[in-house]
Order: sequence, then structure tokens, then C-alpha cells
Amino acid sequence: MPVTKQQLARFADDQHAQLLFDTQPRYLAGPGDPRHVTHALSAAGWTNLSDLASSQVHLTSPDHRHHLALTPTPSTSATWWRIGTAPFSGPDNWHITFGGMAPVEIVAGLTDALIRPAPDDPPGIWHTLTAAGWTRTEDQPCTGTGRAVSPDQLMRVEQHTMDGRSYWRAEAAQHFESGRVEPIWHAFTDDRIPQHLLSGLATALTNPAPVIRRHFDHTGHPNVSQEHSSWTAKNVVEAHITRLDEIRAQAHTTRRRRKLSAQPASAVVRPSATPAARSR
Repeated sequence: MPVTKQQLARFADDQHAQLLFDTQPRYLAGPGDPRHVTHALSAAGWTNLSDLASSQVHLTSPDHRHHLALTPTPSTSATWWRIGTAPFSGPDNWHITFGGMAPVEIVAGLTDALIRPAPDDPPGIWHTLTAAGWTRTEDQPCTGTGRAVSPDQLMRVEQHTMDGRSYWRAEAAQHFESGRVEPIWHAFTDDRIPQHLLSGLATALTNPAPVIRRHFDHTGHPNVSQEHSSWTAKNVVEAHITRLDEIRAQAHTTRRRRKLSAQPASAVVRPSATPAARSR
């Protein structure tokens, strides 16, 4: 279901008369506007199943295999985002949850990877994090479990095993001192999640570029850097529309390729012989 003109008009209205700030690091920037995620999925062909009178958002992919639920609650420490396969979809079903303070740009790192064609060889999550200067420690050699911590010590990604299954947790906190954690937001999933989605999440976590936040937006930490942005409300709206146009075009190309690849070889129309070839 495409994003309507009315929805874009409401998005544009919400940007006016706002002071804008370049905010970093992005994993502490606060929630942001959820339409960065939901409009993108709609542009990719996802269907909105929401009750228009409710603040909750429910989207499903064109093949009904994947779902997103956004359930805002008074507590930002609670789980707001749930993304994954349909319930009881088989042994490969997966889901991931994000807390209410998770920045939408981080959530979009995963959902954008979900609506793009999966790469043949996505980079590992540990490689992406350590290449960005995060410090990794292993619980036991050769197990792959352990954690990576951001340079400012305020964000970490952990992998651990339990009952033969591997679990992933990403967590931002006020600090991680002496085992006492004051969490800001979390994400949680297990090893059934496709690896390219974890790669997309890691890439979003390590992106050094600031994100745009409005005056009075709630950020995640007092040490967050905010500077008056050169962006205007018009720039924000134009960037949002450009993002949706690119996703819509990409989704169209992907659907077309899948349709062609699903056709049997006999259904492929071959060019007829040229007059010269027929005469021979």
C-alpha cells in the first residue's frame, strides 16, 4: 500500500516551525519519527492492517510472510517494535524486538535490509563492529560468543548461548559500570534471524553520521551531542520523499526480477530469426 499524499502532507506539516539539531551518536539520539520506518515499508508494498483509531501500527509484507507491529506504551523502556515472520511459519521463523527509545534509524537498518534483496555474502556483525572501532571480547575462544562495546562505552552488542541456541542482544545504557546497567533501549533476537539483517543492524549502529532531531525531542543520554542543523523542514521532507521513491523503485525492480526468475524456461520469449537468417 503506497504512502498517500495526505500522509506525506501530514509528515510535512509536522516538520514546520521546528528547530532542527544534528544529533550523535545516533544510537543515543532518542526515538525519532516512526514514519522513517513505516512509510518505507509502505513504499515497498507492505499493507497497513492497523485500526485507524489506534496508535498501534501493524504492517505485513506483500507475501504475508513478514510482519511489523509498533505498539507505543507510556513506558519507553518497554518493547515497542516487533518485527519478524508470521507466527507458526515453520522452523525458520524469527523475530526481533526493540525498546521504545530505540532510534528509528537503527530499526530501519534492519527493516531496510529486510526489503532489499539479500546479499550473497553479508559481512559478519563482529567484523562490522570492530571495523568501526568497537572493542570485542570473547567469552570462550572459537565459540563466537562474547560482546562488542562502542568506543564511548555506552552501547554494546552481546551474543550468548543457552540450551543449544544462540541469542543476540543490543543495548544502550547510561553506563555499564561494575555490572550495574541503567538501560536506555534494547534489541533482542536469536540465531534464526537472517544474517544480512544483523549486518544491516550493525551497519546502522556504527554509522557515524548525525541524525536529525527536533527541538524538545527526548534523547537517550545527557552526553549526546546536538548542534543546530543546516537542514530545514523542507530538506527533511525532500529527503523523506527521495528515500520513499528509491525504495519504491527498488521494490518494483525486485518484484520484476522474481517474477521473471519464476517463469519456466519455455515461457521466456526468444527473439525470432532475422529475415537474413530465415532466408539462409
